[in-house]
Amino acid sequence: MQASGRLLQWNDEKGYGFIQPLEGNERVFVHIKSFVAGAPRPQAGDLITYRQGQDARGRVLALEARNLSRERPATRRPPKSRKRPARPRKQLPLRSLLAIVFFLAVAAATIGWKLPVWIIVCYWALSLWSFLLYRQDKLKAGTGNWRTPEATLHFFDLIGGWPGGLIAQQRYRHKTRKFSFQSRFWICVCGNLTLLGYLLNTPLT
Repeated sequence: MQASGRLLQWNDEKGYGFIQPLEGNERVFVHIKSFVAGAPRPQAGDLITYRQGQDARGRVLALEARNLSRERPATRRPPKSRKRPARPRKQLPLRSLLAIVFFLAVAAATIGWKLPVWIIVCYWALSLWSFLLYRQDKLKAGTGNWRTPEATLHFFDLIGGWPGGLIAQQRYRHKTRKFSFQSRFWICVCGNLTLLGYLLNTPLT
């Protein structure tokens, strides 16, 4: 019969004691061998669960005793989630798309409005040079070596290299979160587009 009680007395040298059942008045003898091997040594006042039995003389004793006061609570590991981690969404390359759309628009203007071919050639050359400058600045950003001055980047953006700068910003994620740089960059873009619009509206002789 399974029962429980408090360890009323305990002689640690001799390895035995007496349990006062929670239900009943008769004390129950318990020996250290009744506990699980390797369990912490019991002390008076511990809460004990046991199976009540009898010895050869008919005396009541505790068998298969467990010391609830000394047992460590079992820690349950949280169940592993079977859900796969969400993959980060790929950002739409708006900067690169804007640069491509601009090149297509300039090509259409070259054909439809008879814009000089040298203009689109200059845009391609300046954009390539601007892209390389942005790339060099990004690669040297974490090395402490000489970097490309922002004034140089803005100069090439202003004279027509801004499409390459847009692609480089998207490709290397460079200068995209620096507000002061971006504000000056878009001012250069507007200035360049204003000049291009002037050339489109100026009759060629």
